[in-house]
Amino acid sequence: MKYKSTRVRRVVGNAMPQLRGLWSSYKRWRYRTMLGRFVSDFGLVVQNGPFKGLKYLPESSDGSLLPKLLGTYEAALHPALASMLQRPYDNVINIGSAEGYYAVGLGRRLPGVRVIAFDINPRAREMCAKLADLNGVTDQITILGECTPGALESVIGNRSLIVCDCEGYEAQLLDPDQVEGLDRCDLLVELHPLINASIPELFEARFGKSHRSVLVHAQSGPRYRELNAFRWFDRRLATYEERSGFKGLWAVLMPAVSDPANAR
Repeated sequence: MKYKSTRVRRVVGNAMPQLRGLWSSYKRWRYRTMLGRFVSDFGLVVQNGPFKGLKYLPESSDGSLLPKLLGTYEAALHPALASMLQRPYDNVINIGSAEGYYAVGLGRRLPGVRVIAFDINPRAREMCAKLADLNGVTDQITILGECTPGALESVIGNRSLIVCDCEGYEAQLLDPDQVEGLDRCDLLVELHPLINASIPELFEARFGKSHRSVLVHAQSGPRYRELNAFRWFDRRLATYEERSGFKGLWAVLMPAVSDPANAR
């Protein structure tokens, strides 16, 4: 009996990689089918959320196209974004801009405000330029490559909004001892504790005195009516954000001194 049990486990274990591969293939096929139906029904336009009305490309550099079109992408940040969109900024700095969801979306919502978009991926920069052109904000957006501490310091204004998602590099880049002016910036930073477990504590130590800090955890997006286009068992896949098991954690940091002139 023990031999049979061991043999069954071995057979099942050998089959698992193939089963996982089949399941992954099915999910990719199913996702493409759902995406095609959604675009057919609603077009390549963001339907909800802070960037509602944003015209979009037929692909996303991180694979999360359907959540962006639905408007459920990083829905936990929507309240913070709503507050930030009411504040005056000299510029917006988007680090890790990908194809421009935030850079172009914020450019549309903040007319006349300069947006500087950094990304190390040339393909992502090309896509960001196309998205900016598609939405008529090309003259408002500057697209650059690597964001070093020196490059960041050179573009910080009297009051800047920094939106950052740079896969753990935030620990090296967003350091007030290295980058002058961070103390007067509003920051929305995706943290990556799976890459560096000390990052949340590090940000608290760096910004605890200069900023009011809130940690925001990922949560399910709103049940927008467009989700009714999918069967109930497809809705979770429709809002999947390609996070490889990590649900998402952000730091929302607002200067403790309300008057930027006194925050220096």
